[in-house]
Amino acid sequence: MQSTRRGLAFILAIYMFAAPVCSMARERESVMLAAADYLAALTKNPHTAVTGGEWLVIGLARSGAPCGEHASNYYQNLCSHLRERGGILSASKYTEYSRAALALTAIGADASNVAGFDLTKPLGDIEKVAAQGCNGPIFALLALDCGNYFAAEGVREELVARILSCQSEEGGFCAAPGTKADVDITAMALCALAEYTQDAAVRAAQERALEFLSNNQLAGGGFEGAYGESAESCAQVLIALAALGISAQDERFVKDSYTPIDALLACYVPGEGFSRIAGGQTDPMTSEQALCALAAYKRFENGESAFYDMKDAVVIYGGESTFGLNNRSERINFVPLLYPGKSFEDIQTIAARESIEALAARGIISGRSAGVFDGEGGITRAEFAVIMTRALGIATENECAFSDVHPNSWYSNSVAAAHSAGLITGVTEKLFCPNDMVTRAQGAVILARAASLCGLETDFTDSAVRDVLSQFEDYTTVESWARKALAFCFESGIMEQSAMEIGADLPLERCQSAQMVYELMRLARLL
Repeated sequence: MQSTRRGLAFILAIYMFAAPVCSMARERESVMLAAADYLAALTKNPHTAVTGGEWLVIGLARSGAPCGEHASNYYQNLCSHLRERGGILSASKYTEYSRAALALTAIGADASNVAGFDLTKPLGDIEKVAAQGCNGPIFALLALDCGNYFAAEGVREELVARILSCQSEEGGFCAAPGTKADVDITAMALCALAEYTQDAAVRAAQERALEFLSNNQLAGGGFEGAYGESAESCAQVLIALAALGISAQDERFVKDSYTPIDALLACYVPGEGFSRIAGGQTDPMTSEQALCALAAYKRFENGESAFYDMKDAVVIYGGESTFGLNNRSERINFVPLLYPGKSFEDIQTIAARESIEALAARGIISGRSAGVFDGEGGITRAEFAVIMTRALGIATENECAFSDVHPNSWYSNSVAAAHSAGLITGVTEKLFCPNDMVTRAQGAVILARAASLCGLETDFTDSAVRDVLSQFEDYTTVESWARKALAFCFESGIMEQSAMEIGADLPLERCQSAQMVYELMRLARLL
């Protein structure tokens, strides 16, 4: 097996040294994209997982490979997972939060507000983060820095100190103080510390760690981690070198004319991914790490930001091909996060908090005053028209058909757009009555119309309407124009069925409207 690996590496080395530098880069990019294609086809619906999850999404996003569908699916799956578990990814493994934060940031999402949950907040709990040994602080620091997320004063400094405390006498970093130094952990520690080179202690630690890696490099250019020689160890070292701006051809990392790139490419399985050792079977986990390494090195060569420096990331989840339902109206558009972390003082203990914060973060709803949402207050027809056009991303219009909607009013253009889209009608042909309060029945009708625009099936037969609504004591008092819409809203979960009465004529509360709009957006894949 060793001779096979060396033979492949030798062939690749001959080709690479004989070809121009740009040709070598093209060859690496070709291998990188082939691995990306292989992994993308292998896992089309990524979720939170060590393999087939975050690292796949990160690798695809940072390599520049097409990943809109994978990014969108991952985001939706993570949101569902968080809702089911009340925002908890793990009670003990805080690297779950770090890994998710890295993946989210790579696809342009805000890790501090995912389905209303802040995944960066647990990373400030130093003791729980450090419970996993050096890996915990390493990835917590990478996660906080990748998108410049907020952390309480002193958190970053403490994470750096925890990492430095795991450096051994020989210069490498270990899983916990006093244990044997490991190549993979050393490389990952260098990545985390790359942003702190201006600190003299960090700089000295980096030099010792690089010397450790150089001393532990094998004759074929590779490295031996805790479980023997592997492409994964090569991948981690390459990411670290790229983060520090060090070429893989630096004389410290050339052994018998072989570089870490030679050792990594020797494990490439043509047309697929990478094996742990040359000549072996394609391994998904190894392939994901190799993809990340090639992406990191490509970014280094092109003068782009480092692999874990994701401040340049653009929004690629919810792209045109995957956002929303296929049969949605062309008027429906994606609404990005505008105010991450937006909240209100008076919603902290109410059930609709997640919904309100998710909509507020996108600029769909606002408070009654600074810091106050007023969830129990009613909502006017003008306010609801504005909320609905914002939630669906419907472009505003200038010409309003209603005589009681002043052209210069803050809601005029939204009312015009909501009317032309078929979301609202007037009280009469010419009157809108913008200041009248919306009832629960009226809100349901507007939501049902919006759902139809989004591509959801909203038509109910008379018998289906009876089946859904007959459970409520006041069913017979509901007027005929609202029955189908109410049946749809209750059956789809847009409206809660917890009460014994529909309350069709009751004013729709602001917190209820937020919950209903949020549930519609979730069902229609608009979040």
